[in-house]
Amino acid sequence: MRVKMSQLSQFVDETFSNTNTLILEIVLLSTCLIGDRSLSFVSSRLGDFLWARAGIDSATHGLIALWSWALVENVNFDRYKLLNCLLCAVLAVSVDLDHFYAARSLNIKAAVSLPDRPPLHLTTIIPVVSATLWILGMVLKVRYLKTLSLIFLTAVFSHHLRDATRRGFWLAPFSNSRQVPYWMYLAVTMVIPVLVRKVYISVLSEKKVLDSSVETIAVVPTIFTAKS
Repeated sequence: MRVKMSQLSQFVDETFSNTNTLILEIVLLSTCLIGDRSLSFVSSRLGDFLWARAGIDSATHGLIALWSWALVENVNFDRYKLLNCLLCAVLAVSVDLDHFYAARSLNIKAAVSLPDRPPLHLTTIIPVVSATLWILGMVLKVRYLKTLSLIFLTAVFSHHLRDATRRGFWLAPFSNSRQVPYWMYLAVTMVIPVLVRKVYISVLSEKKVLDSSVETIAVVPTIFTAKS
């Protein structure tokens, strides 16, 4: 009887997880399409309202990152997971702040008229920063630094990928990439969170950590870690 109940419980959990994933993938895809269509509409009708264009563009970047991390953690209204989603969104939006830094001005026209791309749009910094955070997490035995590594990767890469449909990836010191086809951008945006989730579950899930005598000491109390 216990075995049957266990199997039933596992079946329900898997069904809920798969349904949740499907819903989140649909929401993520819809966000990409609606955000980009809205930006095109505003650009064509309200081209002079640069703040409106920037606001829609940034909001789309943030929502894509939010739903991407929701897919990674398969969010089910757990407040700690929601905080991670919010952090991912904030990181994605923050990338565009370097426009103002490079322009040395808060003037929106100056910020969007830069001759070159500003520093946070350098795609080759993503693996460097992500790897550094992961290694620090291993050395310091702080599990959340590893999670932060994946959040950073998801947030910033999703931003760069969307921008790459217009200008390609900035891959200095290597040659830059060509523009990414729009269909490829959508496909990769859908796939990346699933791949990151596999890493997250296999290495950083609560059960995996608690089952490992080595990694248990990596569980430190923060506002982002789920209760055990």
